[in-house]
Amino acid sequence: MTHQPPRRPDRSDFGSSRAERADRADRAERASHADARPLPQEIYTRRRVAAAAVILAVAALVVWGLTAFARSGGDDEAPATPAPASSTLVTTPTEPNPEGSDAASSETDATAAETTSTDANAKSSDAAATEDGEPSKGASETDKPDAEALAAKKTCELEDLQLTTELNKTAFAQDDSADNRKFSVLIHNPTGGDCVIDTDDNQLRFAAFSIAREGYQQIWSDTDCNKPMITGEQVFPAGETRKFTAAWSGLDSAPERCDARQPAAPGAYAAVGFLGENSSAPVTFNVTG
Repeated sequence: MTHQPPRRPDRSDFGSSRAERADRADRAERASHADARPLPQEIYTRRRVAAAAVILAVAALVVWGLTAFARSGGDDEAPATPAPASSTLVTTPTEPNPEGSDAASSETDATAAETTSTDANAKSSDAAATEDGEPSKGASETDKPDAEALAAKKTCELEDLQLTTELNKTAFAQDDSADNRKFSVLIHNPTGGDCVIDTDDNQLRFAAFSIAREGYQQIWSDTDCNKPMITGEQVFPAGETRKFTAAWSGLDSAPERCDARQPAAPGAYAAVGFLGENSSAPVTFNVTG
């Protein structure tokens, strides 16, 4: 039977007194307490700064993402495309007078004047003549004298007279005769006094204008190739209307140019009656092929 030798005490403890062993245990306990002391304040500060930086970075990424999303959503809407402006092209006369210059010069564009008395409630003109003879829109309704004030007025001047143009048709064919192209002007005196007008200085005339992009362009007047319909002093009685009618051959004209006249080309036109610098409102009509 084998016997184990008895355990010998550790050499580090051999020969140590109880006091020494107690001292070593006390030092070990103090060392463990020293390891548990709090860290310096600057360590905690650094940790807080790092955490705040991370939070700010995340917030910035969220804001950037929302902005990019909103911008991409707005780009999907296509801008509205403006509609092109409409325009009307009116051609100018190019064909020569098919009947020759002799027939054109012998044709009479104006008929005898017709004088009538009508109701004092005839239509008033809303246009005034410009210096170059072209039609203008004239004064607005609010700028016109009151009808009662005009009726109470005992004197009458040229500008008091009210001109209204009428046509027998709203469209004329190129082959229509002059008898089928009637231009009339009604001259109404709305005042309480007679109007005496010197028509040698304030000529009565009819005119046709082509309507183009650049505006009105006169192509004919009855006084270009004919004498004025009325001359001398003319009386327009108070409250009455006088009517004058002319026929248009459908050919163009200009002062002192009454030969080689050309027919008005198909398109839009306006008719205007004039008495001196007073004019009617333009009345539109068409010339068809």
